[in-house]
Amino acid sequence: MERLSAYSEQLQAMILLYLPRVVMAVVVLIVGWWVIRQVSHIASRAMSRLDVSLRGFLTSLVSVVSRCCSLSVWLA
Repeated sequence: MERLSAYSEQLQAMILLYLPRVVMAVVVLIVGWWVIRQVSHIASRAMSRLDVSLRGFLTSLVSVVSRCCSLSVWLA
């Protein structure tokens, strides 16, 4: 029973230690994805003279590349 209590206390200490970091990382990730969406919209408007299918492809490409870069920075 004492071991269970010790594990419980260790778990609580680890949660208190890492929870703020995890919450901050998730907030940064969500804000980054929001910024990426805004950049994609701006890029789409900037490419308004292009063909619709080409504009959609390039907008998706910008979004995917930006998200990959965002995730690689987030995971580093």
